[in-house]
Amino acid sequence: MHIIDINTSFGKRVDPDPRYGIEALAAVLDSHAVALALSYATRAVYYDMRAGNDDTFAAARRYPHILPVAILNPHNFETLDAEWQRCRAHGTRAVRLFPMSQRWSVSNIVFQSLLKRLEGSGICLIFSLADNDFFAAGVPDHDYPAKIARATAGSGLSVILTDTN
Repeated sequence: MHIIDINTSFGKRVDPDPRYGIEALAAVLDSHAVALALSYATRAVYYDMRAGNDDTFAAARRYPHILPVAILNPHNFETLDAEWQRCRAHGTRAVRLFPMSQRWSVSNIVFQSLLKRLEGSGICLIFSLADNDFFAAGVPDHDYPAKIARATAGSGLSVILTDTN
């Protein structure tokens, strides 16, 4: 049996707590016999998309059971195409998206433009249902999965939802 974790991250958060480093993540994965982990660096979400994706690629080179997940932020439209091509060249298996954390909407034209860039790539999109404005306010947006489905319909991309509880 192979255990695959599709929802892992590592790196800089609001404090320099070492429990969130790549070494700690690798140790936890090993202790639970996780064969593969789709993972991303939080630095790419909250600070610097390119530098964080570099952290992810370095982690995947160092730990072969970590599969790189790219973070693409539609607000970085000037460099988005180049970053997407760079991520593909580094073996990205999926793109993790954070509409609320990065302050954009799945119904926005900027997101639709990103989907066009990803069409035909065979990449999976990963959304956390915990990453929406209503959830952050303590009121889950029960329509959020449908919003994602409507926004991605016709793109030919697979969508993975996490935190659906």
